Amino acid sequence: SMSSAGQAPGLVLSNLIVSPRSVERGGTVKIYVDVSNQTGRQMDKTLELKLNGQTVDQRLVSLQAGSSTTIVFTLYSHTLLPGRYTVELENLAGTFEVVSPSSTAQIALMAAAAAAAAFAFYIFRVKAKGRRR
Repeated sequence: SMSSAGQAPGLVLSNLIVSPRSVERGGTVKIYVDVSNQTGRQMDKTLELKLNGQTVDQRLVSLQAGSSTTIVFTLYSHTLLPGRYTVELENLAGTFEVVSPSSTAQIALMAAAAAAAAFAFYIFRVKAKGRRR
């Protein structure tokens, strides 16, 4: 009957993986999901990645009959406040946490930036000296 055909599985999602589960703000989070076509014909489907219930990314998946693939979504956390987030793809869900960068990491970053600036200035001075005759 038509109704049972409507219930037939098309592209089936499984194995949702969120990596890493904890990320410093500014880092990236990858979401992996396996998609398999369990029908006898090619199937297309638009996957909607939801972050705390809001659609943040979409991906059109096209699979031949009987084939499967792994789709990777990338989330950039620089716009996210520290806290716990839920990602959803259809009936699958996972969580990750955004944490504030540790103060030691920030200090190291500042020191590296200062060293790079000093080095650039030094190179500039050496070049300037070399030009004088």
